[in-house]
Amino acid sequence: MLCGCASLGGLEKPEVSLVDVRLGELKLLETAGAATIRLDNENAEPLHVEGLVCKLYVDGKRIGKGLS
Repeated sequence: MLCGCASLGGLEKPEVSLVDVRLGELKLLETAGAATIRLDNENAEPLHVEGLVCKLYVDGKRIGKGLS
């Protein structure tokens, strides 16, 4: 999503912040959870988000990936 926004000529990239992480079901090879993110868009043009694929980093360390 962010790469696509960068190619929109003259628009600022949105700022994404991790607000909350809640762990759910723990398994041997994966952990389910929910993450709340804040998306700040400084542009007058609205962003339309229908889905999201992201990599999650906390304090510079990758903790996983997510999708919605």
